[in-house]
Amino acid sequence: MDVNLLTVDDDPDIRRLFELQLPKLGYRVTTASGADEALRLVEEANPHVVLLDQEMPGGDGLSAFLRIKALRPDLPVVMCTGHGSIELVRVFMLKGGNDFIQKPILDMETLDFRLRKVLRDIKSDRETHEALVAAYTKLETEAFKSGLLAQMSHELLTPLHHLMGYTQMLGEGGGQQAALLPKIMDSAERLSAIVDKILAAAGQQGQRI
Repeated sequence: MDVNLLTVDDDPDIRRLFELQLPKLGYRVTTASGADEALRLVEEANPHVVLLDQEMPGGDGLSAFLRIKALRPDLPVVMCTGHGSIELVRVFMLKGGNDFIQKPILDMETLDFRLRKVLRDIKSDRETHEALVAAYTKLETEAFKSGLLAQMSHELLTPLHHLMGYTQMLGEGGGQQAALLPKIMDSAERLSAIVDKILAAAGQQGQRI
């Protein structure tokens, strides 16, 4: 797929190099010479990834990176510099940076590989997160249904046993029919109410005949 790349570097020759070479590898390149311009283009150009130089006049790349992350926490940022330190790399990665490339960048295909790997890793992480959320939601739904069915089964059995008992008593005859009929109606109404609750919980209220 085409990748919308924002590259931030104060060196016009480097910006021009990327504008000439990276489109051959499937990139739409937008360039910025400093942090303020980069922040504006993050909103206007909506890049998929940012390639950010560390050494810039008027502010270092790490500060620009933090401003970008505050604006777009989900936007992957790759930093490049010829004067990197272990501490800089540590802080950058700790704050959510995605990769660190040493300058000078001469091999465009290697740069292409590193940038696309960052995007693949982010896509994979997002898909894994979505799958976990879906699995957790499914478990919650199944647990809710199991609990509901257990509760409804208990509530259904009580009036059902009453109906069976009263019906048996009616079958045996005697002078109790008049007294049993209200009890049978009460049990039947309780069963009807429970069925309505089950249908409502299942989103099928109104489908009963």
